[in-house]
Amino acid sequence: MITNKLFRSIAFLIVTIASQSIYAQQNIITVSPVGGDFSDPVAAMNSIVDASAVNRYIIRIAPGSYELSETLVTKPFVRVSGSGVSSTSLFFNDGLFSMPVDTAMVVVGNVEIDNLSISGINGSGPTGIKCTDQSARILLENTSVSGVTGMFGALGVSLSGCTGVVIRNSTLSASGGDGNAGLAISNSVVTMSDSSISASGAMIRSSGISAVESVLTLSNVRVNVRNLGGLDDSPGINIRSSSMVADDLRVSSSGNKPVGISNTDSSVVMNGLTVTAVGQGSSPSSEVGNVVGVKNNSTSPRITNARITVTVSTGVSDQGVGIQNTNSSRPTIENSQISVFSTTNNIGVHNSESSGSIARGSFISTARGNLTAFFNDSTSDSRTLNSSFIGNIGANEGGIARFVNTEFIGNVSVSGQAVCLNSYNSSLVELSRSCR
Repeated sequence: MITNKLFRSIAFLIVTIASQSIYAQQNIITVSPVGGDFSDPVAAMNSIVDASAVNRYIIRIAPGSYELSETLVTKPFVRVSGSGVSSTSLFFNDGLFSMPVDTAMVVVGNVEIDNLSISGINGSGPTGIKCTDQSARILLENTSVSGVTGMFGALGVSLSGCTGVVIRNSTLSASGGDGNAGLAISNSVVTMSDSSISASGAMIRSSGISAVESVLTLSNVRVNVRNLGGLDDSPGINIRSSSMVADDLRVSSSGNKPVGISNTDSSVVMNGLTVTAVGQGSSPSSEVGNVVGVKNNSTSPRITNARITVTVSTGVSDQGVGIQNTNSSRPTIENSQISVFSTTNNIGVHNSESSGSIARGSFISTARGNLTAFFNDSTSDSRTLNSSFIGNIGANEGGIARFVNTEFIGNVSVSGQAVCLNSYNSSLVELSRSCR
């Protein structure tokens, strides 16, 4: 039996829903080369003067390639909708040496963007989409966004202080020149799923994702970076003073001094991670870890169900490192596989500067050249449980490597301090406490 109180609650809910459907109306403006309300997306946006939470607008853009007359600055409560990524294209090109930078779209307020491609072209720092509005709430879906430069600093999507950004089923890219990033964020909060990011450059660092003091949540994201030069490393993902939670993340970096993921002073959790770093040219220096799968600096990530592969091409002198830990980094590695292939020095896990690592249920292998599964300097240590690996136990500078329930495949060669408990070689002969 419905009481009076319950009846009043239901009636109020019905009236509320009805009022929302009545007052949150959608005004539609069409853009088309022929027969639309406007032929220029910028003019269509500028025509809107009364958009609000209860009076929203949709700008529907017909198939075609639209060269923007100027940067398209969005307005709150407006949705920009194309006819498909391969059908509707917006681009802004203000010349090779133009200043300020060529930005195709600047986002202000609550905005939805879907089913089109957006490009900033040429100039210095061309950007597809830019946001600096702290109140902005952005949904980017089924969209391709790119920055293409003849000089430097191309950005696909650039966010500064934008704390409500959702990216789904989209492609972000940056290419040409140097110092590019598919997604560059600072002081922002981004949730990204079912999307891909790419970046390429000549000499100076290019990154798929560059994040500073931000929060990232990634699911089913693919990142690919290619850097032809070698003046700086080229991380697929480069995060600093940030937080990142990633599931089903695949990262590939290739060229000179490639790094899959670089974490500095950050909180990181990665599950279902696949990293591939391929060194294809000699770097100008011989420093440790020119080709690295995951590089941690003052960061102790949790890495589970990962596959990290580092390959240095034959004839290239760079050193390959699966996971490199510096400055008190202490990652936990579980149910993962780390493989390093180099013609010179191979290191599965490298710990230095008071760093350490914990590996559980994992397989670590090195092949070709000098093989070292673990390397700990005099201030560092490592612990391995229920795992298997191929390669020497390198604790050459006085660090300690500890192994429990571990299988050593191939020859067991120990340098420095090592402790083995219930561990065996490939012939199932139990090793002594000193791993010999």
